[in-house]
Amino acid sequence: MIYGYSANHKDHLDIYDLTIIQELWNDHFYMWHLDEWSNVTCSKYIFKDIINVLKRYQKIIKIVKEKDIDNIYLGDINNIHYKFSTILFHKKGIDISFFEEGASHYIQNKHKFPKRKLMTNICSIIADYLCYKPFFKIKWSKYLYREDFPISILPIKNRYSFIPLFHESIDKRLYYTHKESIKLNSYIEKELAHIETESGILVLTSPIYELLYHIPEKISKQLYRDTLFQYFQDNKNCRFFIKFHPREQFDDRNIILKQLSDNNINFKVLGVSLNLPAEYYLHHTNFKKIATFSNSTSLYNGYLYPYTTHDDLLINFRNNCLQNNVTALDKIDNLISFYNNFKNGIK
Repeated sequence: MIYGYSANHKDHLDIYDLTIIQELWNDHFYMWHLDEWSNVTCSKYIFKDIINVLKRYQKIIKIVKEKDIDNIYLGDINNIHYKFSTILFHKKGIDISFFEEGASHYIQNKHKFPKRKLMTNICSIIADYLCYKPFFKIKWSKYLYREDFPISILPIKNRYSFIPLFHESIDKRLYYTHKESIKLNSYIEKELAHIETESGILVLTSPIYELLYHIPEKISKQLYRDTLFQYFQDNKNCRFFIKFHPREQFDDRNIILKQLSDNNINFKVLGVSLNLPAEYYLHHTNFKKIATFSNSTSLYNGYLYPYTTHDDLLINFRNNCLQNNVTALDKIDNLISFYNNFKNGIK
Protein backbone atom coordinates (compact mmCIF):
# COMPACT_ATOMS: atom_id res chain seq x y z
CA MET A 1 0.00 0.00 0.00
CA ILE A 2 1.21 3.50 -0.87
CA TYR A 3 -0.52 6.16 1.18
CA GLY A 4 -0.41 9.93 1.71
CA TYR A 5 -2.73 12.84 2.47
CA SER A 6 -4.44 15.70 0.63
CA ALA A 7 -3.86 19.45 1.08
CA ASN A 8 -2.99 20.27 4.70
CA HIS A 9 -4.69 17.25 6.27
CA LYS A 10 -1.55 15.82 7.88
CA ASP A 11 -3.78 14.42 10.64
CA HIS A 12 -4.86 11.80 8.09
CA LEU A 13 -1.55 10.06 8.78
CA ASP A 14 -2.67 9.54 12.39
CA ILE A 15 -5.95 8.11 11.09
CA TYR A 16 -4.04 5.70 8.83
CA ASP A 17 -1.93 4.60 11.78
CA LEU A 18 -5.07 3.93 13.79
CA THR A 19 -7.06 2.16 11.07
CA ILE A 20 -4.48 0.08 9.17
CA ILE A 21 -4.96 -3.66 9.70
CA GLN A 22 -1.34 -4.75 9.49
CA GLU A 23 -1.96 -8.38 8.55
CA LEU A 24 -3.82 -7.34 5.40
CA TRP A 25 -0.74 -5.66 3.91
CA ASN A 26 2.58 -7.06 2.79
CA ASP A 27 4.12 -3.62 3.24
CA HIS A 28 3.15 0.07 3.19
CA PHE A 29 4.94 3.20 2.00
CA TYR A 30 4.34 6.90 2.55
CA MET A 31 4.55 9.40 -0.34
CA TRP A 32 4.05 13.15 -0.19
CA HIS A 33 1.42 14.62 -2.54
CA LEU A 34 0.35 11.13 -3.59
CA ASP A 35 -3.03 12.29 -4.92
CA GLU A 36 -1.27 14.65 -7.35
CA TRP A 37 1.98 12.78 -7.89
CA SER A 38 2.09 13.51 -11.65
CA ASN A 39 1.04 17.16 -11.41
CA VAL A 40 2.95 19.82 -13.33
CA THR A 41 1.36 23.12 -12.36
CA CYS A 42 0.97 25.93 -14.89
CA SER A 43 2.98 28.33 -12.74
CA LYS A 44 6.44 29.66 -12.00
CA TYR A 45 7.10 26.36 -10.19
CA ILE A 46 6.70 24.26 -13.35
CA PHE A 47 10.35 23.14 -13.52
CA LYS A 48 10.42 22.27 -9.83
CA ASP A 49 7.19 20.31 -10.34
CA ILE A 50 8.74 18.29 -13.18
CA ILE A 51 11.64 17.29 -10.92
CA ASN A 52 9.24 16.24 -8.14
CA VAL A 53 7.07 14.25 -10.58
CA LEU A 54 10.14 12.28 -11.71
CA LYS A 55 11.24 11.70 -8.10
CA ARG A 56 7.83 10.37 -7.10
CA TYR A 57 7.65 8.21 -10.21
CA GLN A 58 11.04 6.66 -9.43
CA LYS A 59 9.79 5.75 -5.97
CA ILE A 60 6.56 4.25 -7.33
CA ILE A 61 8.22 2.25 -10.11
CA LYS A 62 10.84 0.94 -7.65
CA ILE A 63 8.05 -0.42 -5.44
CA VAL A 64 6.25 -1.89 -8.46
CA LYS A 65 9.38 -3.75 -9.59
CA GLU A 66 10.62 -4.88 -6.19
CA LYS A 67 7.19 -6.14 -5.09
CA ASP A 68 6.41 -7.63 -8.53
CA ILE A 69 3.09 -5.74 -8.74
CA ASP A 70 0.67 -6.94 -11.43
CA ASN A 71 -2.50 -5.13 -10.27
CA ILE A 72 -2.77 -1.58 -8.96
CA TYR A 73 -5.82 -0.39 -7.00
CA LEU A 74 -6.60 3.32 -7.12
CA GLY A 75 -9.11 5.51 -5.25
CA ASP A 76 -10.89 8.60 -6.61
CA ILE A 77 -11.82 7.77 -10.20
CA ASN A 78 -12.17 11.48 -11.05
CA ASN A 79 -8.61 12.30 -10.02
CA ILE A 80 -6.72 13.38 -13.16
CA HIS A 81 -3.45 11.97 -11.80
CA TYR A 82 -5.04 8.59 -11.13
CA LYS A 83 -6.31 8.68 -14.71
CA PHE A 84 -2.73 9.32 -15.84
CA SER A 85 -1.58 6.42 -13.64
CA THR A 86 -4.15 4.17 -15.31
CA ILE A 87 -2.87 4.96 -18.80
CA LEU A 88 0.79 4.78 -17.76
CA PHE A 89 0.72 1.45 -15.92
CA HIS A 90 -1.71 -0.19 -18.34
CA LYS A 91 0.92 0.43 -21.04
CA LYS A 92 3.33 -1.49 -18.81
CA GLY A 93 1.01 -4.51 -18.70
CA ILE A 94 -0.33 -3.87 -15.19
CA ASP A 95 -4.06 -4.24 -14.48
CA ILE A 96 -5.79 -1.22 -12.96
CA SER A 97 -8.80 -1.38 -10.65
CA PHE A 98 -10.66 1.38 -8.82
CA PHE A 99 -12.12 0.95 -5.36
CA GLU A 100 -14.78 2.89 -3.49
CA GLU A 101 -13.65 6.24 -2.05
CA GLY A 102 -16.75 8.20 -1.10
CA ALA A 103 -19.50 9.85 -3.13
CA SER A 104 -17.06 10.98 -5.85
CA HIS A 105 -16.97 7.34 -6.97
CA TYR A 106 -20.48 7.81 -8.38
CA ILE A 107 -20.15 11.33 -9.78
CA GLN A 108 -18.26 12.34 -12.91
CA ASN A 109 -16.60 15.57 -11.78
CA LYS A 110 -14.76 17.78 -14.23
CA HIS A 111 -11.12 18.67 -13.70
CA LYS A 112 -10.44 22.38 -13.05
CA PHE A 113 -8.29 24.01 -15.73
CA PRO A 114 -6.09 27.13 -15.76
CA LYS A 115 -7.88 30.13 -17.32
CA ARG A 116 -4.97 32.01 -18.95
CA LYS A 117 -4.81 30.72 -22.54
CA LEU A 118 -1.35 32.00 -23.48
CA MET A 119 0.20 30.76 -20.24
CA THR A 120 -1.55 27.41 -20.68
CA ASN A 121 -0.12 26.98 -24.19
CA ILE A 122 3.40 27.69 -22.95
CA CYS A 123 3.03 25.32 -19.99
CA SER A 124 1.66 22.59 -22.28
CA ILE A 125 4.78 22.67 -24.43
CA ILE A 126 7.10 22.62 -21.40
CA ALA A 127 5.19 19.85 -19.59
CA ASP A 128 4.89 17.59 -22.63
CA TYR A 129 8.39 17.97 -24.05
CA LEU A 130 10.34 18.10 -20.78
CA CYS A 131 8.29 15.59 -18.77
CA TYR A 132 5.40 13.55 -20.13
CA LYS A 133 6.72 12.61 -23.60
CA PRO A 134 10.41 11.88 -22.87
CA PHE A 135 9.86 10.02 -19.58
CA PHE A 136 6.38 8.49 -19.91
CA LYS A 137 5.82 8.34 -23.69
CA ILE A 138 2.46 10.05 -23.19
CA LYS A 139 1.34 13.46 -24.42
CA TRP A 140 -0.73 14.42 -21.42
CA SER A 141 -0.77 18.21 -21.01
CA LYS A 142 -4.04 18.77 -22.88
CA TYR A 143 -5.86 16.66 -20.27
CA LEU A 144 -4.07 18.45 -17.46
CA TYR A 145 -4.74 21.97 -18.72
CA ARG A 146 -7.58 21.99 -21.29
CA GLU A 147 -9.68 18.87 -21.80
CA ASP A 148 -11.25 16.21 -19.56
CA PHE A 149 -10.19 12.60 -20.04
CA PRO A 150 -13.43 10.55 -20.10
CA ILE A 151 -13.75 7.82 -17.51
CA SER A 152 -15.52 5.68 -20.13
CA ILE A 153 -12.32 5.09 -22.14
CA LEU A 154 -10.00 4.37 -19.22
CA PRO A 155 -8.54 0.84 -19.51
CA ILE A 156 -9.95 -0.39 -16.19
CA LYS A 157 -10.06 -4.06 -15.22
CA ASN A 158 -12.50 -3.72 -12.32
CA ARG A 159 -14.51 -0.99 -10.61
CA TYR A 160 -15.50 -2.03 -7.09
CA SER A 161 -18.61 -0.42 -5.54
CA PHE A 162 -20.67 -0.90 -2.40
CA ILE A 163 -23.81 0.60 -3.94
CA PRO A 164 -25.21 -1.22 -7.02
CA LEU A 165 -25.49 1.81 -9.29
CA PHE A 166 -23.19 0.62 -12.11
CA HIS A 167 -23.86 -2.48 -14.17
CA GLU A 168 -21.09 -2.64 -16.78
CA SER A 169 -18.78 -5.60 -17.40
CA ILE A 170 -16.02 -4.05 -15.26
CA ASP A 171 -18.26 -3.62 -12.21
CA LYS A 172 -17.93 -5.74 -9.10
CA ARG A 173 -20.21 -5.40 -6.08
CA LEU A 174 -18.62 -5.10 -2.63
CA TYR A 175 -20.39 -6.25 0.52
CA TYR A 176 -19.47 -4.81 3.87
CA THR A 177 -17.85 -7.06 6.46
CA HIS A 178 -16.98 -5.57 9.83
CA LYS A 179 -13.23 -5.91 10.34
CA GLU A 180 -11.08 -3.26 11.99
CA SER A 181 -7.75 -2.83 13.71
CA ILE A 182 -7.39 -3.42 17.44
CA LYS A 183 -6.23 0.19 17.88
CA LEU A 184 -9.30 1.58 16.09
CA ASN A 185 -11.66 -0.60 18.10
CA SER A 186 -10.08 0.51 21.37
CA TYR A 187 -10.16 4.19 20.38
CA ILE A 188 -13.86 4.23 19.46
CA GLU A 189 -14.97 2.05 22.36
CA LYS A 190 -13.16 4.38 24.76
CA GLU A 191 -14.77 7.46 23.20
CA LEU A 192 -18.26 5.93 23.31
CA ALA A 193 -17.89 4.42 26.79
CA HIS A 194 -20.78 5.22 29.15
CA ILE A 195 -22.62 7.14 26.40
CA GLU A 196 -26.16 6.28 25.36
CA THR A 197 -26.57 7.19 21.69
CA GLU A 198 -29.66 5.31 20.53
CA SER A 199 -32.07 8.10 21.50
CA GLY A 200 -29.74 10.81 20.17
CA ILE A 201 -29.27 12.49 16.79
CA LEU A 202 -25.96 12.38 14.93
CA VAL A 203 -25.38 15.70 13.13
CA LEU A 204 -22.75 15.71 10.37
CA THR A 205 -21.69 19.21 9.45
CA SER A 206 -20.51 20.26 6.00
CA PRO A 207 -18.98 23.46 4.57
CA ILE A 208 -21.86 23.59 2.09
CA TYR A 209 -21.65 27.40 2.11
CA GLU A 210 -18.65 27.00 -0.24
CA LEU A 211 -21.18 26.48 -3.04
CA LEU A 212 -22.42 30.05 -2.55
CA TYR A 213 -19.22 31.60 -3.87
CA HIS A 214 -21.22 34.39 -5.58
CA ILE A 215 -22.10 36.04 -2.25
CA PRO A 216 -19.82 37.22 0.60
CA GLU A 217 -18.56 34.30 2.69
CA LYS A 218 -19.67 36.03 5.88
CA ILE A 219 -23.28 35.87 4.65
CA SER A 220 -23.12 32.29 3.33
CA LYS A 221 -21.60 31.02 6.59
CA GLN A 222 -24.29 32.77 8.61
CA LEU A 223 -27.02 31.16 6.48
CA TYR A 224 -25.36 27.80 7.06
CA ARG A 225 -25.11 28.31 10.82
CA ASP A 226 -28.70 29.54 10.99
CA THR A 227 -29.84 26.37 9.21
CA LEU A 228 -27.93 24.20 11.66
CA PHE A 229 -29.14 26.09 14.72
CA GLN A 230 -32.77 25.98 13.60
CA TYR A 231 -32.49 22.19 13.36
CA PHE A 232 -31.08 22.02 16.88
CA GLN A 233 -33.90 24.24 18.13
CA ASP A 234 -36.57 22.16 16.38
CA ASN A 235 -35.25 19.03 18.12
CA LYS A 236 -34.22 20.67 21.38
CA ASN A 237 -35.44 17.85 23.58
CA CYS A 238 -32.95 15.42 22.00
CA ARG A 239 -29.27 14.94 22.73
CA PHE A 240 -27.03 15.68 19.78
CA PHE A 241 -23.78 14.05 18.74
CA ILE A 242 -21.86 16.39 16.43
CA LYS A 243 -19.31 15.19 13.92
CA PHE A 244 -17.54 18.10 12.24
CA HIS A 245 -16.45 17.89 8.62
CA PRO A 246 -12.62 17.84 8.23
CA ARG A 247 -12.77 21.10 6.22
CA GLU A 248 -14.79 22.88 8.90
CA GLN A 249 -12.44 25.55 10.26
CA PHE A 250 -11.82 25.63 14.01
CA ASP A 251 -13.07 29.21 14.38
CA ASP A 252 -16.33 28.22 12.67
CA ARG A 253 -16.64 25.15 14.89
CA ASN A 254 -16.22 27.28 18.00
CA ILE A 255 -18.92 29.73 16.87
CA ILE A 256 -21.38 26.85 16.43
CA LEU A 257 -20.48 25.26 19.77
CA LYS A 258 -20.76 28.56 21.65
CA GLN A 259 -24.22 29.17 20.21
CA LEU A 260 -25.32 25.70 21.32
CA SER A 261 -23.90 26.17 24.82
CA ASP A 262 -25.47 29.60 25.20
CA ASN A 263 -28.88 28.10 24.36
CA ASN A 264 -28.53 25.05 26.63
CA ILE A 265 -28.52 22.53 23.78
CA ASN A 266 -27.48 19.07 24.97
CA PHE A 267 -24.61 17.93 22.76
CA LYS A 268 -21.33 16.01 22.58
CA VAL A 269 -18.69 16.41 19.86
CA LEU A 270 -17.29 13.18 18.40
CA GLY A 271 -13.78 12.94 17.00
CA VAL A 272 -12.28 15.90 18.86
CA SER A 273 -8.74 14.51 18.96
CA LEU A 274 -8.95 12.54 15.71
CA ASN A 275 -11.51 13.29 12.99
CA LEU A 276 -12.48 9.76 11.95
CA PRO A 277 -15.07 9.13 9.22
CA ALA A 278 -18.58 8.91 10.68
CA GLU A 279 -19.05 5.37 9.35
CA TYR A 280 -16.56 4.04 11.90
CA TYR A 281 -18.84 5.21 14.71
CA LEU A 282 -21.88 3.79 12.95
CA HIS A 283 -20.23 0.35 13.04
CA HIS A 284 -20.17 0.54 16.84
CA THR A 285 -23.42 2.23 17.83
CA ASN A 286 -26.84 3.34 16.58
CA PHE A 287 -28.56 6.71 16.60
CA LYS A 288 -32.22 7.67 16.53
CA LYS A 289 -31.58 9.80 13.43
CA ILE A 290 -28.76 11.19 11.34
CA ALA A 291 -28.84 14.74 10.00
CA THR A 292 -26.62 15.57 7.01
CA PHE A 293 -26.23 18.06 4.19
CA SER A 294 -26.57 15.21 1.63
CA ASN A 295 -23.06 13.83 2.03
CA SER A 296 -21.56 10.41 1.31
CA THR A 297 -22.82 9.03 4.64
CA SER A 298 -26.33 9.57 3.25
CA LEU A 299 -25.50 7.37 0.27
CA TYR A 300 -24.17 4.54 2.40
CA ASN A 301 -27.30 4.31 4.54
CA GLY A 302 -28.14 0.61 4.71
CA TYR A 303 -24.95 -0.40 2.88
CA LEU A 304 -22.05 0.40 5.23
CA TYR A 305 -24.14 0.61 8.39
CA PRO A 306 -27.68 -0.39 9.48
CA TYR A 307 -30.44 1.65 7.85
CA THR A 308 -31.14 4.77 9.91
CA THR A 309 -33.68 7.59 9.48
CA HIS A 310 -32.05 10.62 7.87
CA ASP A 311 -32.94 14.31 7.93
CA ASP A 312 -31.65 16.22 4.89
CA LEU A 313 -30.44 19.66 5.98
CA LEU A 314 -29.44 20.60 2.45
CA ILE A 315 -33.08 21.24 1.57
CA ASN A 316 -33.44 23.33 4.73
CA PHE A 317 -30.34 25.29 3.73
CA ARG A 318 -31.74 25.94 0.25
CA ASN A 319 -35.05 27.17 1.69
CA ASN A 320 -33.20 29.41 4.12
CA CYS A 321 -31.24 30.94 1.22
CA LEU A 322 -34.44 31.69 -0.72
CA GLN A 323 -36.08 33.24 2.33
CA ASN A 324 -33.10 35.60 2.56
CA ASN A 325 -33.27 36.54 -1.13
CA VAL A 326 -30.20 34.52 -2.12
CA THR A 327 -30.67 33.12 -5.62
CA ALA A 328 -28.46 31.42 -8.25
CA LEU A 329 -28.58 28.15 -6.30
CA ASP A 330 -27.71 25.94 -9.28
CA LYS A 331 -24.91 24.10 -7.47
CA ILE A 332 -27.18 23.23 -4.56
CA ASP A 333 -30.07 22.26 -6.86
CA ASN A 334 -27.73 19.99 -8.83
CA LEU A 335 -26.57 18.31 -5.64
CA ILE A 336 -30.15 17.74 -4.46
CA SER A 337 -31.05 16.41 -7.91
CA PHE A 338 -28.08 14.05 -7.91
CA TYR A 339 -29.04 12.48 -4.58
CA ASN A 340 -32.67 12.10 -5.68
CA ASN A 341 -31.67 10.54 -9.00
CA PHE A 342 -29.11 8.37 -7.25
CA LYS A 343 -31.72 6.84 -4.96
CA ASN A 344 -34.09 6.31 -7.92
CA GLY A 345 -31.33 4.78 -10.06
CA ILE A 346 -30.29 1.99 -7.68
CA LYS A 347 -31.46 -1.41 -8.82
